[in-house]
Amino acid sequence: MRLKRLDIRGFGRLRGSFPLDADSGNVALLLERNETGKSTLSAAILASLYGMESDRRKARDRMVERDVYRPWEGGPYGLTLYLEKDGEELAIDRDLERETVRVLSGGSDITDRFRQGLRVAVGEGLLGLSREQFERSAFVAQGEVVWSGTEGLTEALQRIADTRAGDTTAAAAIAALEAALAGYEGLTLRGRGRVDTEIERCLKVLEETRTQFAALTQQRARMAAKIDGLARRKDEAASRELQRAALRHEKSRAERMRADDRLAQDDQRRQKVAALEAQLGDGAELLALGETSINVAEAAWTNVQGALRAARENDAEADDAAQRRNEASTRRDGLHLRRRPTEGDRDALQSARVRSFDAQRERQRFEGLLQSAVSDLQVQGFTLEQARSLAASFADLSDDDRLALASRTRDELQLRQQQEEREEEIDRLRYARAEIRRGQQSRKHFGIWLMLVGMLPVLVGLSMHVILPFSPLLLHAPGVLVILVGMGVYASGTRYRKREDAQARVQLERLGEILERLLGDTQQRAQAWADLAGRLGCLQPELEDHYRRLRAVVEPALHHIEGLQARLDELAAMEHEALQSCARAWTLFEDEPAADLLAERVELVKQATEVWAEADRAGTAADTARWRADESKRRLAERQREAREALATCGVRLADAEPLEGGVRRLKERVVLAQRLEQLRDVTLPEQRASVLAPAERGRLEQRVREIDADLSRMEAETLGLRALLAGGGGATASRLEGGSGAGPSGAAGGVARAAFAGASGADAASRLPRAPRPPRPIEQIDADLEALAASERAEQQAGETDRAEARAFLAKYEAEAPRLMESIAQHEAALQRAEQFREAVVLARDTLARIAKETHRDWASALNRTTQEMLAGLGSEVRELRFDEHLGIQLRQGQQVMTGSQAAQQLSAGALDGVYLAARLGVSRLLSGGLGSLPLLLDDPFSNADDVRLVAGLRLLLDAIAPRQQVVLMACQEARYKWARAQLQDAQRLVVLRVGVGADADASAEGGGDA
Repeated sequence: MRLKRLDIRGFGRLRGSFPLDADSGNVALLLERNETGKSTLSAAILASLYGMESDRRKARDRMVERDVYRPWEGGPYGLTLYLEKDGEELAIDRDLERETVRVLSGGSDITDRFRQGLRVAVGEGLLGLSREQFERSAFVAQGEVVWSGTEGLTEALQRIADTRAGDTTAAAAIAALEAALAGYEGLTLRGRGRVDTEIERCLKVLEETRTQFAALTQQRARMAAKIDGLARRKDEAASRELQRAALRHEKSRAERMRADDRLAQDDQRRQKVAALEAQLGDGAELLALGETSINVAEAAWTNVQGALRAARENDAEADDAAQRRNEASTRRDGLHLRRRPTEGDRDALQSARVRSFDAQRERQRFEGLLQSAVSDLQVQGFTLEQARSLAASFADLSDDDRLALASRTRDELQLRQQQEEREEEIDRLRYARAEIRRGQQSRKHFGIWLMLVGMLPVLVGLSMHVILPFSPLLLHAPGVLVILVGMGVYASGTRYRKREDAQARVQLERLGEILERLLGDTQQRAQAWADLAGRLGCLQPELEDHYRRLRAVVEPALHHIEGLQARLDELAAMEHEALQSCARAWTLFEDEPAADLLAERVELVKQATEVWAEADRAGTAADTARWRADESKRRLAERQREAREALATCGVRLADAEPLEGGVRRLKERVVLAQRLEQLRDVTLPEQRASVLAPAERGRLEQRVREIDADLSRMEAETLGLRALLAGGGGATASRLEGGSGAGPSGAAGGVARAAFAGASGADAASRLPRAPRPPRPIEQIDADLEALAASERAEQQAGETDRAEARAFLAKYEAEAPRLMESIAQHEAALQRAEQFREAVVLARDTLARIAKETHRDWASALNRTTQEMLAGLGSEVRELRFDEHLGIQLRQGQQVMTGSQAAQQLSAGALDGVYLAARLGVSRLLSGGLGSLPLLLDDPFSNADDVRLVAGLRLLLDAIAPRQQVVLMACQEARYKWARAQLQDAQRLVVLRVGVGADADASAEGGGDA
């Protein structure tokens, strides 16, 4: 980007049009005396790019910037900056009174390109830097070469390192992601808040809402049953009476059946006791079988089974182990190694691999550094051969020659200064002697005049003494006195400051001799310079430039390149040594050692070590498994022999060829029969004898059967009466009663009643009495049903009204709350999912950026150190080294002393300190220009504390190293000094002098390539 022109309608004392561009490769020098508006012009450029501070509340007890630069003579308060960026002509027009800004491209308004929220960030959009960052790098205000506070500048440099495009920094991106996590707009948050808070609140609300909805749903299910019950209550009331009659009949019939069952069971038990006694008599032999013998036989069979399983398992394990041994041997042979690898072989190869890899990685890095150094040298205008040729041409210089080359300009300046000082002293002494002579002549003239005045009375007295009434002596005395005074004055004129005149004459003679000696020294130095140029074979005007470029560019670059080449030779030797160190281990393989095979061979040796060990383990395991299999077979034969002997003791004898399993099966059958007989004798027979009814109890039971029969006859008679009642009008009632659902606590009993009384108006009511079928339920349950039927009849009427009121209230509540709860659940589930996805995405992005930023932040410090070192050498500083850390902390090396930035401010002179920080600013500006686009460099009197030599070196650095890449606008007030320095430059026409005219109608004027 290049600034072309600044049109000021009113800004402080300035008004008019001010050109800023001196064409590419030149430096624009705004050269005016103090108080002509140079610093105001630089403030106007800054204001046109970034605007001005106008908030008086933040200013407190100082004037805000907008008030400081109000037009002195009133009128419009604004300016327009014309610039070129990427081939596009832009104009930034600011009305500083109304605080408005427009950016124009041709006739189009492109202000919206630079909008960031509610503000228009023109400077940030064009330069990629904030105002603070621009003031710390490419903009040097008057007296502010030495900076303080580097946070903003660090951010700008990190933006270059992080993104390679200058849009943002990893730190800013991570901060933005953290801010996004802390500034989330959610459903449960009021305004912005943390996304974790949103997730916690959504989970809490969902838990509470789901609990409420589940409770409401459960209550609805319960209420649905009550609502269904209301419809069934009428049918249940009609069937209760029928249920009650059926239950009473069922109870009598159940009692009769129970009595009949007990009598039948008693008859069966008596018969079973007789049969059991006969069975025990037939199995007396089996009861004599011993329990100990059975246990021994069972234990022997169990041992046989265990031995058989063990033998099979061990045999299978031995086969598997043999197969694994064969497979391991096959893998071992497949590696094709000459011998078994050792730990030493593996360690030697691994060490050689690590050393070779480290050496290769360092060699690649140093090759890149070497290429970069050669490229940098080419950027300075030298190929490597040209640089070595130039260094060789100056290689035979003596120390005196080098001193003459390094100090020629300084010595010439000193000689010239001494000559001028001596000439000034001679002029002063000559002027003093002239003053003395004029004083002497003045006194002599005054004495002569007095003598002439005194002679008048004497002459009058001599000529008129005859006619005078008084004595002529009265007239002669004053005249004589005046003549005497005049003679004294004349005599004093000869002696007036005669001693000072003599001293001045002596000093003039001495100064003349000194001046002749200085002229001789100048001629001698000129002759020595001509001789040196002749020895080196170059023209005198080019000699100093060649030597300066040798010292500033060629010698540091060649020293750096030679160091890199030496390091590359060392690394090559390290690679060779690493291969030689693993020569013994390489005897494992059939080829020659090679660096590119080290990694593969290390892995192969590791694999071979494991394969060999696995083959050894597999062989040992196979031998052990085979031995265990043989032992298992021997133990199996022993256990089979013991089992045959145990079966024989239990009465089961086997032939030699008969399987052992058949004998075990026969033994189990005998054991089962014996156990059954024992159970029969000891348990079943006593239980059956005890269950037989006593004669008295059996008699009472038979009496009870007769009484129940009488009750059933009575109930049949009552049934006939009921039939007559139903025949007279109970059919409808029976039909109505039978139409009930039978649901409820006594629904099963209702079914029985309907089965008993259905069709009661038919032919024979007695045929409907339930006699033959056995009741499905016990008497106690029938009594419980009768009691429950009575209780339900009492509570039914009261419960009906309560259920109706409760159902109506619940339905109203459900219709009001259920939709609201379901909508809340859906909203909070969506908000929870959105918040969790947002948090996962932001956390993933933040962690990834943090990891990448750590890897890239190391790069910019080294690049900045290299660039700044070049600038420092170009300025001719005596500081040997200037380095930055990642936070722009400065370390200096001067001689053998290393100091930090704060120490340097106390130990260096103002000129030396300005040179260090100016080199740092130039390095930072170049680095930022490489990543953010070419930045214009604005310098307000940066050489105010520099001596003449550093001034010339600084101007040459700006012309040669900075101006070809960046626009440079330099402001200064020492006109005579800069004119002299401009005359020392060979390409002085590239330092274009601009003038700042002050006034309502004045424009800035520019001087071209001639002398200023």
